[in-house]
Amino acid sequence: MTEHLDERYIERNIDDSFMKDLPENVDICGENGEHHTFCHDGPIFSSPVTYTLEEPVKRTYTFKFKDGRIREFSKLFANISGQMPQG
Repeated sequence: MTEHLDERYIERNIDDSFMKDLPENVDICGENGEHHTFCHDGPIFSSPVTYTLEEPVKRTYTFKFKDGRIREFSKLFANISGQMPQG
């Protein structure tokens, strides 16, 4: 998650509703790093991946550019722990 998306987007399925709710400046595919995905079920899986999503944590990073500008970027992280299906 980035400054474009907040906690409400964490753990949502990517469906028509998700895409309609995205702000206009966010790439639907997350190509600019707006969001990351985790595939936990589907036809290629013998069974769904059981997982637990940890509490989101906001981290802020400060970057200093060559021209002297300083900019802070905040990102939301939510760790995933789980077990891959066997077989």
